[in-house]
Amino acid sequence: MNQNKIKVLLADDNKDFCDLIANHLSKQDDMTVVAVAVDGIDAMNKIRDTEPDVAIIDGIMPRLDGIGVLERLQKNSDIHQPVTIILSALSQDKVVQKAMDLGVSYYMVKPFDMDALTQRIRQLLQERPMIKSGIPSFSQTQPNVAYDLETKVTNILHEIGVPAHIRGYHY
Repeated sequence: MNQNKIKVLLADDNKDFCDLIANHLSKQDDMTVVAVAVDGIDAMNKIRDTEPDVAIIDGIMPRLDGIGVLERLQKNSDIHQPVTIILSALSQDKVVQKAMDLGVSYYMVKPFDMDALTQRIRQLLQERPMIKSGIPSFSQTQPNVAYDLETKVTNILHEIGVPAHIRGYHY
């Protein structure tokens, strides 16, 4: 039954913060935390070892920060490529834009709502193409007109370069 759960990796040098997120995610029926990393190097090793569906990465960590992890993932296409979410106290336009340029799936500014995080994880995985038998398809568990509209608007805002932290982005 565990194989049907969303596998999540947490990467943050704050153990209490990781425990808080892990505890919240463990209460979700469809999610499991497969690894916790304390820095970016550890995160890369654990992504390689556990192949999580989602990597939640702190923007500021010792040895290798969140942007560094994104850069390494982008350069190493032979490594499993999870959906990436950056959680950071930084909301500067340049930092957010750099993360977007490196393919981050979502950028959340701390503090954030735990339920919003779990909802975003589910939405991002629903958007991601699933590759089965070499034929790309999108998982369509429940068609939802409001969700489709939100996805389209979010994609348009992302394409025109509106940073995710701008007030009104999440309308």
